[in-house]
Amino acid sequence: MKIKWMGRYRELLKALVLHCNVSARVSSISSDVGNGISLTPYEWQVFECILEHEDENVNMIYMSSGLGVPQSTFSKISKKLCKYGLVERYQAFGNRKNIILKGSEMGRGLYLAHTGQVLEKVFAPLFSGLDSL
Repeated sequence: MKIKWMGRYRELLKALVLHCNVSARVSSISSDVGNGISLTPYEWQVFECILEHEDENVNMIYMSSGLGVPQSTFSKISKKLCKYGLVERYQAFGNRKNIILKGSEMGRGLYLAHTGQVLEKVFAPLFSGLDSL
């Protein structure tokens, strides 16, 4: 049977389904991202979010809500990233509870090296589907 309800978005939805299924399958599996450091995709998303917002000096609450991650989970993951030396933690002046996270030099380097592999293995099929639209 030819499925028609998706119309011209069939290829986009097909690429999204593939991406979601691959992401769900590996969501709890840690993989080596370099320097002997293993992160789950969930931890990688938090790391990437920290790098994305490091120039804006936004706090952890803002980043956790932007990812849809509970604050406690975000905090736990950020502590792990700090332990690995990927992220540095700062307290905002005048407010000890307002924690600012920034990528370390090593963290930024590892991120740049690893994203090429992630692009090829995970996102290329999604982007290919988008290109066909």
